[in-house]
Amino acid sequence: VEFNFPNEQGKPYKSSGGAMVYNETLKREIPKDWEVLKLSHRLHFERGAEFGTSSYAQSQLTPNYIKFYRVGDMLDSQNSVYIDSSKEDAPLINENDLLVSFDGSVGRVAYGLNGTYSSGIRKITDKHKLISQAGLFCIFNDSYIQYTITQYATGTNIKHAGAAVENLYMPYCESIFLSLQKEIEPIFALMKQTKTESHVLSKYHDFLLPLLMNNQVEALE
Repeated sequence: VEFNFPNEQGKPYKSSGGAMVYNETLKREIPKDWEVLKLSHRLHFERGAEFGTSSYAQSQLTPNYIKFYRVGDMLDSQNSVYIDSSKEDAPLINENDLLVSFDGSVGRVAYGLNGTYSSGIRKITDKHKLISQAGLFCIFNDSYIQYTITQYATGTNIKHAGAAVENLYMPYCESIFLSLQKEIEPIFALMKQTKTESHVLSKYHDFLLPLLMNNQVEALE
């Protein structure tokens, strides 16, 4: 963010006198020879679908039923409904996909989910297949990207920020970004692992608590 990545001598680029140029699009200085990346040109924003409440089920009735994530479900993988994917043209997601909300609570970023998702959410992927889920996670949690999404949110009761997709920009140098991505991927992998373990523990909690309350099991001292 401060452009103090290692230069050719291993010193902080900007604070060691690295050349900076003013960019009109970003309204700030960026390192010389860097590009301004328009995210909609580099990334694919796949919009979700709506199926109507009549399609919802509260549990997985058959193997064809998959979780359906709405914006309100993005941060709580247990709080979701199911739909019959065999009857719907559902865009699928797995734990390696990154989701960003552009309706309702705009700017939410979610990962580690399996199923399908609503039209207020976009699945983000790199068209060049170089920027990983970890890299995308960093991009869409960036304060400037979050600010831009919020600025394009319109509406009173329900916010809609779909127009932000064509107006998201970032300073970019592929080699520097991929170096950063390599450093953060082990951290992000640990985050995903922790989230999965937390979900498993929550399922055990929900299973055991009613048994404990009904004196069907006893808590060990």
